[in-house]
Amino acid sequence: MEKEIIKMKKKIFFIFLVSIFSSFYLYSQNKSTQAKPYQEDEFNQGLQDLRRFEIITLGSMPFVTMDTAIVYNGYKYITKKADTFNPLATASYNPEEMKKVIITSICISAGIGLTDFLIRIIKRKVNNKHIDLSDAIKIEERQEPYISEDNKEENP
Repeated sequence: MEKEIIKMKKKIFFIFLVSIFSSFYLYSQNKSTQAKPYQEDEFNQGLQDLRRFEIITLGSMPFVTMDTAIVYNGYKYITKKADTFNPLATASYNPEEMKKVIITSICISAGIGLTDFLIRIIKRKVNNKHIDLSDAIKIEERQEPYISEDNKEENP
């Protein structure tokens, strides 16, 4: 009985190995897997601005959370709710304090992202107001008028 179980385990292990190593060749490609660069008009400006807002908001979150915790620890020390000032002592927070720090951090990070979003929109509107008129006004040289011997009149 024990030998049969060992044989069965070997067969299952062999099938497992064959299935794993044979699948590598199923998905091989001859073509390059280089990604094509995005074209300028592939995403509209609103989606690009939304993505930038997301990146800035989520990217600032860890730094803002750390700063919020430091300020909150300073507040606790100044109001005598803590005996010592340890800027990174977040382990002593109760769940209510932790909730306050996280919500404050989320709001500040969203404010940073929103500020960048608004600044970019205002800059874009200002830049669109400045229209390049260098091609609109063309100065051509004036040609000398043609004067015939008979008329002595100017004909363009």
